[in-house]
Amino acid sequence: MGKLMREEWLDLVEFLAGGMERVACLNDVIRQRRAPQKIVLSATLSKDVEELHLWNLFKPKLFSATATKAKDITSTVAMDHISGRLALPSSISHRLIVSDSKFHPLAVYQQIQRNKFNRTLIFVNEVSSSNRLAHVLKELSQGEFEVDYFTAQLFGKRRYKMLEKFNKNPNRVLICSDVLARGTDLNRVDCVINYNLPADDKLFVHRAGRTGRAGQEGYVISVGDKETKRLFVKMLKVTNLWGDTVEEQMEEYLFEKDLERYTKAIESLKTVVSTNTKTKNGSAAKRSGFEAKRRSRPNAKGEKPWLKKKTTSE
Repeated sequence: MGKLMREEWLDLVEFLAGGMERVACLNDVIRQRRAPQKIVLSATLSKDVEELHLWNLFKPKLFSATATKAKDITSTVAMDHISGRLALPSSISHRLIVSDSKFHPLAVYQQIQRNKFNRTLIFVNEVSSSNRLAHVLKELSQGEFEVDYFTAQLFGKRRYKMLEKFNKNPNRVLICSDVLARGTDLNRVDCVINYNLPADDKLFVHRAGRTGRAGQEGYVISVGDKETKRLFVKMLKVTNLWGDTVEEQMEEYLFEKDLERYTKAIESLKTVVSTNTKTKNGSAAKRSGFEAKRRSRPNAKGEKPWLKKKTTSE
């Protein structure tokens, strides 16, 4: 009896407070439910309108943060080799450094030292390259900037601590594989360096997207030799990503002022490598990117038009 009176009293209080008017059944909620609003945010968003139907979007709209100067890619290339048209923010400047491959580590050091970048991200295609490059840059910098290398084998707290150091401390250089090319939030990366050239246009855009975020100024520097440069330039021009790229030829005399220290760094590296010439499992390091394609290029019929050889009519 007491329980029934208590329930009636609560019902009376709720009724007088107007609570009953706010009660809705499940059917009412379903009938009044509006379709959710879908918002996609990306620094390197693929803009293929042919794929929008897969998202079931109603009257989709595209907003660009740099609409006044956007480098919008309207490539006439067949779309079977990429997922969609690609675009780079106008705040990103791209420079291609061409030199003999034996001077590539020194070229990277000089670019970092000359431009006084606060945070630099360097992409390599194999773990052994990251180890060697990190050793040489540490020897050359002599404490001028801190160098770390990040690999896919780095897990848990070690991965978190390394990224935290890079995000919070100035004068940092982080050497990494393409595991960091997407899906990782890094604070204010001033420059992205392609120590090994990316194998395709999408990878180039994803790497470049680590800098120049939210309208901030960013720099992309790609390093290659005469052989790898030809295919890389062709790829960028075919996909209209070449844009305002500046190509710079670096001859040997430009390295003379740092050549003595560089030679000592290489000798130090040889000493370290000689003690551990094989990987732990005895297998060769995995290769990717242009260095892999130079040995065995796939039959890319229609997939990568910049790989096609020109045919001459007789």
